[in-house]
Amino acid sequence: MVLTFDTSPPEVTILGAESSVEMNYELYSANVDDGYDNSLIAITWTITEPSGLTRGILQSEIVTDTSIGVEFNQSGDWNISVLAIDSAGYYTKESVIIAVANIPPQINFQASASSKEFSNQLVYDSSDTWFIDASLSLDTVNDLEGLKFNWIHGGEIVHIGPNITHLNYDELGSSTLILQVSDSDGA
Repeated sequence: MVLTFDTSPPEVTILGAESSVEMNYELYSANVDDGYDNSLIAITWTITEPSGLTRGILQSEIVTDTSIGVEFNQSGDWNISVLAIDSAGYYTKESVIIAVANIPPQINFQASASSKEFSNQLVYDSSDTWFIDASLSLDTVNDLEGLKFNWIHGGEIVHIGPNITHLNYDELGSSTLILQVSDSDGA
């Protein structure tokens, strides 16, 4: 017969990235030491999302009994906690904060008219029908639907939407149009 005297809570260390970017998948593991071999430890993981929602681990996030994989579907500070309880009822709670950065949108566009090589200059005749289509702009999957497109001239918005045509803007002469694309996080 082996008799074990347990007088202290287990020690817990969470291993994994302390920063990430939106929509990345990261692996986290918990090292638990109760001070002796064959200790029975129960582990409970908890996630607090940047929105304030606190939840348990989803079935799809469980990798092993002591590790999880999390896809960070929003930017902000995430809190991952581990509660470890040993067979004597002693417990330890350890947390790690992960700073998840937003990825700003990438502007991609195509135009219906010729452009001067190696520049963003487009040349149109006043009788031409033309368009500039920025709907091919990219962002993370969770931000893609919420992209906002503002076409700006002289500090004022002249058109809202991913495409601008001769019907939306018909100024004669040389003009500078600025396309501002922002995601739901304001980037």
